[in-house]
Amino acid sequence: MRQAEKEGNIQSAGKVTAANALLGSNAGGAGTINVTGANSILEASTQIQVGLGGTGRLTISDGGNVSALLVTVGGASELSVQGVSVTGGVTLLNDSRMAVDNATVGPLAQQAGADLTFNLRGASDFDNLHVLGPASLQGDLFVTLGAGFSPQAGDSFEFLTSTVEINENFGSLNLPALSTGLEWQLDFSPQALTLTVIGSLPGDYNLDGAVDGADFLIWQRGFGSMTNLVADGNRDGAVDSLDYNIWRSNFGASANASLSTTGDAVPEPSSVAIVLLSLLGLVYAHRDQGETSELCIDSSGRIR
Repeated sequence: MRQAEKEGNIQSAGKVTAANALLGSNAGGAGTINVTGANSILEASTQIQVGLGGTGRLTISDGGNVSALLVTVGGASELSVQGVSVTGGVTLLNDSRMAVDNATVGPLAQQAGADLTFNLRGASDFDNLHVLGPASLQGDLFVTLGAGFSPQAGDSFEFLTSTVEINENFGSLNLPALSTGLEWQLDFSPQALTLTVIGSLPGDYNLDGAVDGADFLIWQRGFGSMTNLVADGNRDGAVDSLDYNIWRSNFGASANASLSTTGDAVPEPSSVAIVLLSLLGLVYAHRDQGETSELCIDSSGRIR
């Protein structure tokens, strides 16, 4: 028989201390604690358990603080950390959930079946989590969009960082739908996870659904740049000959016909050269204006 849910609030610089803090620890029980406001503290000398046995919810926001050697969140229970820090490690067990925004926690262990959730409200306004120590991510990632926000190509969201190392092995990525011609790319580094919006058709630098001469012009105008990265097809931080090769190898492809099914989407070198020669006047026009580095294009359409 399910017991009535019990809720407690620590606020107005209040402080609660215990050796162990247990929320929703009884079978069928449910407990909630909200730690909110500057200098409001929940402190456990050993551990805080949320929902081990029953269900629980621990929310820390608006300057509140939680301190324990370890916070463990059990099945069907939730930890919400909004604009504050948890002093100590966090373990998310199967079927638990953690929501964060501008949050900091100690070493993080997300087990299989546990959810990490982030909301993107704008290109520079999004949930993020900083981990003081290693982060082991074995569960599921859920990302949602704020009302009215539609990410554009090139938008990048560094949503999780670690001071030590991230071991990323998400069980599933649950990402919001994007506009036609765009897709998500999860970029991984030893200490950061970043979601980036990219074009779904390699070499389609103007995102019109086709790889053609117009994309070559965008690449040519950005050649040599490390700031205007619209034509940075391989996302190495520079527009160079490697990005030209991406355009060339996909020339003729469209969003409605993949290279693997058209059979003739990759042009012969001579056809690429024709396209390039037809645009060569524009290339030299831009050179005369001092807008690009010198380029040399041979008869096969390759850059030397």
